[in-house]
Amino acid sequence: MLLRALVMGVLGSILSSMMPLIARDQLGGDARIYGLLLGAYGVGAVAGAMNIARFRRITGDETIVAASSAAMGLAAIGIAFAPSLWAALPLLFLAGGGLMIVMTILNVAIQVMAPRWVGGRTLAAFQAATAGGIAAGSWMWGTIAATSGLATAILAAGGLLVASALIGLRLRLPRTHDMQSQAGQPAADPEVVLGLMPFSTATVVVAVTFVALLRSFWVTLSFCSKARR
Repeated sequence: MLLRALVMGVLGSILSSMMPLIARDQLGGDARIYGLLLGAYGVGAVAGAMNIARFRRITGDETIVAASSAAMGLAAIGIAFAPSLWAALPLLFLAGGGLMIVMTILNVAIQVMAPRWVGGRTLAAFQAATAGGIAAGSWMWGTIAATSGLATAILAAGGLLVASALIGLRLRLPRTHDMQSQAGQPAADPEVVLGLMPFSTATVVVAVTFVALLRSFWVTLSFCSKARR
């Protein structure tokens, strides 16, 4: 799931990173056109988030993720050939909804399947994979657009997004009922192997108190020094 989040971050960053160029170079617009494009992308993301539960009642998570990835790819390919603003807006709406659906399902799956005592670290790893993918993808698509053209970068990302729907054949998401059964099981606490003694706790308390006193003393000296000046 972390690998799929990284891949989706890299591929899904194409439209958000290239949107200023789409507005200026492809559509010949200004800041108002860019705002409309970004708004359509955001509204699509909200609509996708609001309909995830409805989609999950119809089919499984893997099918939803694969369909959303393919829809994003087709929307990106269509945007590469969009002749006007009104042709690009619905495509951006579709792409924004697809990206939100994929990321939300991956996020939920990771939180449900991870052991409770490492849930925070697992979620942090998911956020790092997503953010790192977006950063790397934005740089990569910008480099491709600068060397080969904007349309080439968007078409390449769109084709890879469509192909990414096949990742589930090898790295399949857990099924919904498996996730629910895992979530319902109580999590066992990890075994503590550190031999802590009573004096260990006292040492920690004294150390923390000593550092706090030093900090307070330093702040007081700094304040007095400034007051004399």
